[in-house]
Amino acid sequence: MADDRENDTESLRQSSTGGASSNPQRRGSVQSLGDGGGRMRLPKAPIRLVHAFGSHCASPGALLLDEDTVMHRTGRWLVSQPISPSGQAVPKLTFVYELDPKVIRLTAMCISDNRKYVALCEQCEPAHAGAKPPPPQLRVINVQARRTICVLSGALEGSFEGCTFSSDSKHVLAYTGAPDYVTVVWQFVEERPVGMHKSRTELTRVLFNPWMGSLISLSA
Repeated sequence: MADDRENDTESLRQSSTGGASSNPQRRGSVQSLGDGGGRMRLPKAPIRLVHAFGSHCASPGALLLDEDTVMHRTGRWLVSQPISPSGQAVPKLTFVYELDPKVIRLTAMCISDNRKYVALCEQCEPAHAGAKPPPPQLRVINVQARRTICVLSGALEGSFEGCTFSSDSKHVLAYTGAPDYVTVVWQFVEERPVGMHKSRTELTRVLFNPWMGSLISLSA
């Protein structure tokens, strides 16, 4: 009787500690599904944006590239899209330009009269937590080449609230909001500022004179 009880006790101990009564084949099948740490190995699948529904609106929210094509912002991209009649399938997007990684906000944009250039008013992230926000910047891109022509900035505070090109597409201006309400005009190909004006009140619109590019009008 003593020998039988000892044998039964030894069998129970081996079962509870993974001894001879455990199933090595089952353990092997479970381990083959993991990486040694019990986690599943899954194949990597790239994510690629092929269409976007809706857009993030700046001022204005969309630009006409021509009579049949509109450009707008979607996420961190500027995209162009043919205008389709109501009821037809949504046309395919063309990804024109991806925003710089440092840009956290797009406050305004405009297109030149010759439809060759687009200007983007950008606000970049601070250099580090608690740092003063960097000055606003104006980026001019070539739509056909899909590349940056220049990035214009100055010792300004706040953000650019609006921008526009001259009728000959040689100059571009941008104006800030509070606290300074400053308008700056550049000859953007040469990246050279050619004029600056500080207003006393908030600006709502600034435009070039269409017949004389050296004159601008300001609305407050």
